[in-house]
Amino acid sequence: MKQRVFKPYTSRFFLKHSFLEQAFDMLYDQGFKMTGSCGSGTAGAADLKPGVDAEENRWNHYNEFVFVRE
Repeated sequence: MKQRVFKPYTSRFFLKHSFLEQAFDMLYDQGFKMTGSCGSGTAGAADLKPGVDAEENRWNHYNEFVFVRE
């Protein structure tokens, strides 16, 4: 039985840069182009609910950026 070679079209990377712009510049230098993005988060101006830790609330968000190599 022949095994199929699976080549995923996506990869997940975690940024190791102090600034998002540094990561984007590095990707651009390697031939990548951003094709989309999305994000979600909490309302920053809203008061915290009783019992919610401010540090926990600070990390309660999600950002996604989609890059393709040209």
